[in-house]
Amino acid sequence: GHKNEQPLWNAVSEAVSSVAHLEPEWERGRLEEKVYDSFQKAASCLEARKSWEELVNDYADAVYASLLNGCAEKEWLLKADFVLCMDAGLREHLPQHHTANVPQHTYERTVLGAHDRAFEEQRLQQLLWVVIQREFENKKKRLKAYSASEYAWKDARKVNVAIASELQSFADRWIDGTISYLAEDAKGDPRWNLTEEEALSLFHALIDGGALPLSITYKHGQPERGWHVLDEAVARAYGKYPEAAAKEPSKDNSVTSWNKQGSWWGSSREWSNTSGFDGDARWQKRQRKGGTW
Repeated sequence: GHKNEQPLWNAVSEAVSSVAHLEPEWERGRLEEKVYDSFQKAASCLEARKSWEELVNDYADAVYASLLNGCAEKEWLLKADFVLCMDAGLREHLPQHHTANVPQHTYERTVLGAHDRAFEEQRLQQLLWVVIQREFENKKKRLKAYSASEYAWKDARKVNVAIASELQSFADRWIDGTISYLAEDAKGDPRWNLTEEEALSLFHALIDGGALPLSITYKHGQPERGWHVLDEAVARAYGKYPEAAAKEPSKDNSVTSWNKQGSWWGSSREWSNTSGFDGDARWQKRQRKGGTW
């Protein structure tokens, strides 16, 4: 049928309507097509034989990988809420037998969690790579800095903390985790991978570039440039590791081989319900319209 008769197209059109004024180049129709195509093309990942939760997360990752391709710096992407588009896309493409016995609330919380996790993680990956390429010329150093900081960010995001200390606590955990991974890789001294000065420059660039979770900065704001908390956190993280002897560690313990062994990888998709966004309220519009699985 025509697109305007399809639930997914209608959901996309409604989501775009609230942010279309933020797009300086594209007409609203083109913006709708871009978003719609991302949700449609992502459906190819739903053919795999996996649990329904894994398929929902695969779909969310594929959607945001597509959306962020060419749109990562678009202001509207930070303002739009596409969770109802994701629901509509899944209802259209995910075979119903996968969720026939899943309680509605369980389904909704899973879709919401997958949506928010995928957006945050895909956005982080793009930002990390841009900043790390700018900070380091050495390819090996880029790989290790990227891998360690990405996994430590995911680890830090899983922890529940008091709201008042949330911003600083996340930065502390992220930095400490990154340096810990780099130290383990270098047999006890992270300086073989990144010097303290390099790590400090990297984290200032990442934080200034917006790498903190949006769910935290929405509540507390973006820290000021040159945030002193980072200097203190980097110093504490490196202070745990005495400088090793002058001999460089053997090269058979690289980040790449560790990734293959899963040494740093727990479940990247464990996503605590600390997103800071009112999930129930975000489903109400669909429920008022009679949307059901």
